[in-house]
Amino acid sequence: MPMPSLPPLALAALLGAGLVMPASAAGWRSDASGAGARTAGYADGGGFETIWLSCAGSSPGRLTLRFSGFAAGLPLDTAYTVVISADGIAFLQETRPVPRTGGGHDLARTAAFADVQPLIDALKRGKTVEVSAPAGRTTLPLTGSGKALTALEAGCKG
Repeated sequence: MPMPSLPPLALAALLGAGLVMPASAAGWRSDASGAGARTAGYADGGGFETIWLSCAGSSPGRLTLRFSGFAAGLPLDTAYTVVISADGIAFLQETRPVPRTGGGHDLARTAAFADVQPLIDALKRGKTVEVSAPAGRTTLPLTGSGKALTALEAGCKG
C-alpha cells in the first residue's frame, strides 16, 4: 500500500514554518555567519562528527581539533595518536580524551593555528581523508572542505 504524501503547497508551508526540516546531506560545512566561522568539519545530517575544527577560546590564532567515535573503551588518562591522511599525506595529532556533550568522550587537541595550517591546506585541496585512531578508522570525502575551512580561517585566525 503506498504511503500518503503531502501536497507540495502543504509541505512548503510546513518547511517555511520550521515544523519540518529537510534532511541534510553528509559533507563538510561550517557554522559561518557573516565573514567567518567558529567551527568547520564533517557533518552527517546533524551536528559535526568524526572530524571537526573549532576556534579555541576567545583569543585568536588557536584551534581545537576533535575526533568523535574513536574514544570508546579507551582509558581516559592517556594520550592517543590520531593519524589524519589527506590524499595519502599523513598528519599525526597527539590527542587526549575530552567529555562530549550528551555523554561519552571525543579525542581532541588544541594547537596554534600555524601548527595546524599544513593539515588545513591538505584538507582544503584533497579528495578524501582517512582518520585512524586506536579504536578505529574511517574514510570520508572532502567535498565542500575548501569552502568550510576557508570560512573557519576567516573566523579564527584573527
